[in-house]
Amino acid sequence: VPVLVINKVDRLCTELGLDPTESYVRLRELIESMNAVCASMINSATLGRGGDPVACDERREVEEMAWNFDPVRGNVVFASALHGWGFTVPTLARSLFKTKTIPMKPPMLRQ
Repeated sequence: VPVLVINKVDRLCTELGLDPTESYVRLRELIESMNAVCASMINSATLGRGGDPVACDERREVEEMAWNFDPVRGNVVFASALHGWGFTVPTLARSLFKTKTIPMKPPMLRQ
C-alpha cells in the first residue's frame, strides 16, 4: 500500500512562521500535487500497455485508488524526523479521543 510521508512539518511553524490555516493550505496543495503526478504516471503507464480498453480502464481505476493520497484514509503521514514524531489523521484522532482532549463519538473513528 503506497504511503506518502511528509517530513519537516515542524518547519511550517518554526522557520516559515505559517499560521494553522496557511499550513493547512500548503499541505493540501502538496498532497494535491502528488495526486496529480501519480495520476499522470498511471495514465501514461496504462496507455503504454495497450490491450483491451475496458480492462485498461478498470486497472487504471484500481491503481488510481491505490495511489490516491488522502489524510483521512490514513495513507499520509505527517512527520518530523528531527524531533522524532509522526502521525496520520486516524491515529491522531484516536489518540485525542483516548485522552479525551476532544469529544468524539467512536463511529467517527472508523471512517
